[in-house]
Amino acid sequence: MKILSHLILACTLTSTTAIRAESPVEVVGVQIIQKAYGSDNNKLVPFNSFKTGLEIALGFSVKDSGIIEIDEDKSVLTKFTDDKGTNLIVKEFGRQGFGSFPRKSDDGKIGLISVTSSKLPAEGATKVIATGKIAVTTASTKKTERTKVIALKKGAAFALGKINFKISDLDTDSDGVKLTIETSDALEALAAVRFIGEGNTKLESDNNGSGSFGFGGKKTYSKSYSIKGKAASVILEGDIWQDAKKEEIPFDLEVTLPVTTSK
Repeated sequence: MKILSHLILACTLTSTTAIRAESPVEVVGVQIIQKAYGSDNNKLVPFNSFKTGLEIALGFSVKDSGIIEIDEDKSVLTKFTDDKGTNLIVKEFGRQGFGSFPRKSDDGKIGLISVTSSKLPAEGATKVIATGKIAVTTASTKKTERTKVIALKKGAAFALGKINFKISDLDTDSDGVKLTIETSDALEALAAVRFIGEGNTKLESDNNGSGSFGFGGKKTYSKSYSIKGKAASVILEGDIWQDAKKEEIPFDLEVTLPVTTSK
């Protein structure tokens, strides 16, 4: 696997055995932001970031299956220090050391996630050591499921395979229908959704994004779509992963910093 870095740097990878990984986790970018200007209400931070600190982007790939989720909340960073002994693990946004919004390729073969710290390495530090495990869900087999005919109205409930949904928001205009569907069931197994109209015709639609909210271990997941044209009812067709597995991909990295920090 070859993943291009946005920053040229030297790094040494300590050998590890990656679970279901085609190659070990590797460093694909390093960013150090030493200083921001202005006040909290008008702060200027380099690289369109929102804080100072260190960020190391990690890339990895899988071969015999696809990544369907990278879980930054359940990933574990056991060591994040510089060669001066500075502990860089900082708890932020309920996580210790992993950034938000990990990404995966459309085919699920490559994943990206960052380890971050709002602390800077010590003055004169030249290396950072990061050890931990990336929590992923992988799968290789999909099955297509269909719902019954669903009336497009707020509150309508339906099941797609074993996932129970309801329409939580609905809006119609001259272009078509915008709707949000919600579930308390895990959505990681849902690979794709299509809308079917009268005469078994596939309706043109756009995925407008997804979200989640909750507390105390309970979450509600939502997905929003726009359906082109007028429709009073639809059938949902979805591709459901059948063999989803939660796994951990270990990493043990020693990174030579591209610059040294200073006061």
